[in-house]
Amino acid sequence: MSIFKKIFGKKENGFSDKTKSLEAIKLVKVANASAVTFYMPLVDEFPKLTLISDSGLLDEFDILVTTASIGVVMTQIGYSYNPRETQEYIYAINRETSNWNSQSSKLLIEFGRYINNLTSENKINSLNELSEAIGAWIFMELYENNPHNVELEEFTNSRKLFFVLGTMITERFSNYWNK
Repeated sequence: MSIFKKIFGKKENGFSDKTKSLEAIKLVKVANASAVTFYMPLVDEFPKLTLISDSGLLDEFDILVTTASIGVVMTQIGYSYNPRETQEYIYAINRETSNWNSQSSKLLIEFGRYINNLTSENKINSLNELSEAIGAWIFMELYENNPHNVELEEFTNSRKLFFVLGTMITERFSNYWNK
């Protein structure tokens, strides 16, 4: 074994499968591109959402939508792959989301806890309820991070908005692994 392989080769608990790494990169890019394209159709249906752009919160909104989209995909990995592959995908996705945005790992954990808590409390029993919960998480996070923006508060109880945004995400990402 060469010295370079020893120094730069596979690390303990590392990730070596290039295919999974490329899939993780693709997921982050697809989720982010989708997040960017979701905004204008939302503004068409909810014109007051221009507040997000006008307040300089569009990047934060895109990060939250991207994170929720990745979170939806991550919840499905275990149904599509064996436990070892699932762990490898989770590792690769976490690494790529961290490379994309330094706060993404923390946000993914928060999103996962939020969805798991609602599921364990039997508050999510259908795809429609999941969609609404996803949209709610995005707007609650956006408001919690910007409580000084009182106009955002009116969106924190808009179930129709939550449902529409969450449905955009679930329609795009709920069958992500079934290609």
